[in-house]
Amino acid sequence: ACEVGYPQAESIDIGRKISDKRTARAVLQHRSLPNRNDIFLEIRMAKKSLMDIGVLRQLVECDSETGRLMWLPRRPDHYSAQGKFSPEYKASLFNKRHAGKPALVDRHSSGYRMGKILGHNVFAHRAVWALTKNCWPTGVIDHKNGNPDDNRISNLRDVSHSVNQRNMALSRRPNGLPVGVSYVSTG
Repeated sequence: ACEVGYPQAESIDIGRKISDKRTARAVLQHRSLPNRNDIFLEIRMAKKSLMDIGVLRQLVECDSETGRLMWLPRRPDHYSAQGKFSPEYKASLFNKRHAGKPALVDRHSSGYRMGKILGHNVFAHRAVWALTKNCWPTGVIDHKNGNPDDNRISNLRDVSHSVNQRNMALSRRPNGLPVGVSYVSTG
């Protein structure tokens, strides 16, 4: 549970040269192994600069009981005056197409719901956590029941990667056995 003063996830500006060797290794490891466990993507996303939760609240509404996210109407000040169209036109166009409709509904290859908010890739379960707890998760968000579509706050928990792996489905475990059970050779 997040409280006032609770530390936010580490923020790294991806646009600059990464000086921390561990972080650089984690980013490179993920890029060089695209089919690696998708948890690396979530960890890498947690280390990117995070969207301000106040801005997120202005753009997305969350029903924590159901885990549903809905787009809120946008104001012209959410858009820049650069480009061919005015901020007022951009806001009205967005509102006609999206306001009041479900948000972050694209499906990632891992099965989790995600989408873009002002250029930030955001997983739906992380947005539900942030909007409900008023801080971004510091670890990995675990779905207690294993269903990536069930984003009710009662089904989510902020845990370390190792704790999250214990909740993995038996069919996805390397040896197919429950946690703490292993084969013993008898010969």
